[in-house]
Amino acid sequence: MTLIQATDKQADVEQADVEKKSIRLFAFDIDGVLTDGRLYYAASGEQAGLKVFHVHDGMGLSLMKKAGIKLVAISGRGAPATQCRLAELGVDHIHLGVKDKAAVLADILDQEKISASEAVFMGDDLIDLGAMNMAGLAIAPSNAVAEVKEIADVITELQGGMGAVREAAHYVLRRNNVEPLSLLSGDVKQ
Repeated sequence: MTLIQATDKQADVEQADVEKKSIRLFAFDIDGVLTDGRLYYAASGEQAGLKVFHVHDGMGLSLMKKAGIKLVAISGRGAPATQCRLAELGVDHIHLGVKDKAAVLADILDQEKISASEAVFMGDDLIDLGAMNMAGLAIAPSNAVAEVKEIADVITELQGGMGAVREAAHYVLRRNNVEPLSLLSGDVKQ
């Protein structure tokens, strides 16, 4: 899998790689990152029971968890199906219906005693900018809005909900000198 480096920050990312710290926390948005961002509505309103998740993304999250990376979901929206999927994958911190993602991320970093330089935030829309700016590494799926891509350190080739989280997971694991295939023994969820 190849990741596209954000062109305006590529030199900074390459320089940071020389002095990089291991990633200890992977925080991410849901709609547009773990899903394709579409909302399904009927005449009676949003169908809260229906969300589509890609198994590749689930495997990526499971591999990071197995490698000891804390998983944090921070979303502006919430749905029972989202809560169910995140719990199934063993996400350590689940925060749905959040307006200030940077504040939630700061609280979790403090609680876990992890520095921002050891954290990733993966987001796709304007509400994610504060958390992405706070994290040591900002990742965006290829279908993120222009303002998010502009500040991203890394942009995946794949779109949100279509394997972008898995692509980011492989990047993070390899950055931590862990080969994803080495984590396949034992219980890994998709």
